[in-house]
Amino acid sequence: MFGLSSAERQFLIDGVELNVRNDGRSRLDFRHFTIETGIIATANGSARLKLDNTDVMVGVRVDLAEPKLDRPNEGAEDLAISITQVLARSYKNALDWTSLCVIPGKLVWAIYVDALVLDFEGNPYDAISIATRAALHNTMIPRITLEDGEVEVTDDPQDCTRLDVSNVPVTVTLTKIGTRFLVDATLEEEQCMGVRVIVGISPKGHVCSMQMTGHGAVEPTSLYEMIQTSQKLGRELIEGLDKALAQEAKSALPKTSTSAYFN
Repeated sequence: MFGLSSAERQFLIDGVELNVRNDGRSRLDFRHFTIETGIIATANGSARLKLDNTDVMVGVRVDLAEPKLDRPNEGAEDLAISITQVLARSYKNALDWTSLCVIPGKLVWAIYVDALVLDFEGNPYDAISIATRAALHNTMIPRITLEDGEVEVTDDPQDCTRLDVSNVPVTVTLTKIGTRFLVDATLEEEQCMGVRVIVGISPKGHVCSMQMTGHGAVEPTSLYEMIQTSQKLGRELIEGLDKALAQEAKSALPKTSTSAYFN
């Protein structure tokens, strides 16, 4: 990672104070990004997001497995390993896990989410969370039949049901630089940050997780403003993403690619 000189750092900090960032955005503007789904033929669902030069790919795989002992009638997930514990907490109550139960206490659908960062120019949490929501939306669960105690899984890609992502959140990361905070920080801006607050926002605008990293402190009034900002921007991100994903769901086959562009 390249380092900034003291003059470059001060230039960025001064710009944020004036609500003019180095790339011309205001403090609360996201960079343009594109999303493409159905790009991994071997996955049950997938998406690739390009946020300027931050480029991430998410694949979702579903397999039959034994349920967890403490949740015998719920499907299982494996998010913490591949997209960090921060994002895993946001997704804890995002899906109807009981709908993924095949045989109570014996067999459930397990969902595995893998994220790969192909290129990086800041703001990894938001990029991966948006791509994960798109990949889960693209995920198809095969139909299962039970005959004489035997489980048969269809191999027909048309004989599947789409995973319900109506409660799946995204994260909005707010980065404090100087006395102000901004969203969607670039790699340069992240080198100037004091505190970063990562907020998981549900489609209804509810806060479902929050974590603070970095050094320094945030005053209660400022934290309240940051949370309100994350709620507004989170809802807008989900609404824009869902419009594009809904179009894909109406017309595309499960593995057909689709692209969407957001301001």
